[in-house]
Amino acid sequence: MDKQLAQLETVLVDMAAAHERLLAVVNRKRQALGAADPRALAACCEEENQIVQAIGELEKQRLTLVAELTLRTDPSAAAPLRLGELAQRLPEPARGRLLVLRQQLRQRIEDTRHHTAVTRTATESLVRHMAGLVQVVGGMVTGIGLYSRGGAAPKAALTVSTFNTTV
Repeated sequence: MDKQLAQLETVLVDMAAAHERLLAVVNRKRQALGAADPRALAACCEEENQIVQAIGELEKQRLTLVAELTLRTDPSAAAPLRLGELAQRLPEPARGRLLVLRQQLRQRIEDTRHHTAVTRTATESLVRHMAGLVQVVGGMVTGIGLYSRGGAAPKAALTVSTFNTTV
């Protein structure tokens, strides 16, 4: 059981570190959005995907170890215990270490969740802004200043004209 506890502790530490890396990437992603840097944004998305996949693999290991430890502490258990419940059934100092690691992981996950929500809001705002720009440019190109009931330019009677822009 000591080997499995050590493995579980290692997995929890690795998961907390992975969430720290994910939080750093989410913050860089928000900065890339603010700077309108598509290359940095693409790099952040790629790195974010790799970290999320690594977290998924660590979660599988965590679930397996918790299930094994559940069977060792309660051979008649119908389902694996939650990590907090499992920790409560273990003797000190293992109980204390697992509870501390669990709390640290939960805090990292919550921090990441909060920053991800902020980034999502910024992304949605940028998408709305870009859609508005496309609509304005479309109106200028077609020469039509009318909108349908749905707020879009009508599909009929579009005029063809040219529009040049430089960045």
